[in-house]
Amino acid sequence: MPIKLHISPRLVKSVSSLYNDPNRIFMEYIDNSLDSAGHWFSDESVGYTRPIEITLKIEGKNKKDGRVTIADNCFGITNFKKVVQSIGNSDKKAQGFTNGQFGYGIYSFMAACEKLEVFSKLHKEDALYIPILRKQFDEARQEDVQFPDPKIKKDFPSISGTVIILSEFDQDSWKQINTEELKKEMEKHFELLLRRKN
Repeated sequence: MPIKLHISPRLVKSVSSLYNDPNRIFMEYIDNSLDSAGHWFSDESVGYTRPIEITLKIEGKNKKDGRVTIADNCFGITNFKKVVQSIGNSDKKAQGFTNGQFGYGIYSFMAACEKLEVFSKLHKEDALYIPILRKQFDEARQEDVQFPDPKIKKDFPSISGTVIILSEFDQDSWKQINTEELKKEMEKHFELLLRRKN
C-alpha cells in the first residue's frame, strides 16, 4: 500500500529552502546516525556496547554523476513509514539521548538535490528501501503525494543501520560541497559525542 504524506508538500519544500549550505544538509543525516548510535550507548561504561561506524562518501566529478552517501551501522530506523510521511512527529522526542527533535532532517535534501534514497535495517529484520524525489512535492495537496511501499532489500552492509544516498545535485549546491569545512563543522558540532569510547 502506498505511503501518504501527512503534511502540505509545498510547506515541506518551503522549509527545505532554509538550508542554504549542502554541508549543513549532510550534517543533518550524520546527526541522525549519531542519534541512532545512542541505542548502543552505555551510561555505565560511558561508551558504546558495539563498534560504531559512520561514513560519508562523495563520488563523481560534477553534478550530473555526483552523489553523496552517508552510511552507518547503528540501530536503524524504527518506524520507516512514519519517518517518511510525517514531520513534527519524530520518535526522537521520547529518546533522551538524541539531538534532533522535529523529524524534518530527512527532507533537507530538497535544498540541494533532486533524489534521496533511504535504506535501513533493524537487527534480525529485512532491510527496507524507498526513493523520494523532490519533484513529488510540487503538488499543491498532500493527498496528491504518495510514496511507494518500501521494498525489501536482501543485501545490506551491516546487521543493522541506515544508508542515505543523495544524487542529481543542483549545480550551485554541488560546487559548494567542501570536505574540509564539513570536517571542521562536524568536529565542532559533535565534539562531545565524538569523545565517547568506541
